[in-house]
Amino acid sequence: MVPEQPDPETPRPDLRVTTVRFDVELWQDFGMEAQRLGIPRSAYVRDAVREKVARAAYRSALAQLVARIERLEARMRESQCSTRRKPESA
Repeated sequence: MVPEQPDPETPRPDLRVTTVRFDVELWQDFGMEAQRLGIPRSAYVRDAVREKVARAAYRSALAQLVARIERLEARMRESQCSTRRKPESA
């Protein structure tokens, strides 16, 4: 396994290096798109990964928000039911 420590000998020690394998068609497709955007393939891949991670974080936050709303709705229903069940004083 590659160590997680930065390599001070590299031009950008804050970045990590990895190998990613693409089939020929995908390599050509995203190469053309990167060229159209005027960026290197590496930047295109990095941006795609960054976007995917951001989407995952958004989905996670959204799921937590939905769960919180559902809990609040359940508490409100319980509160309304208990209020309706109280007998009126005579």
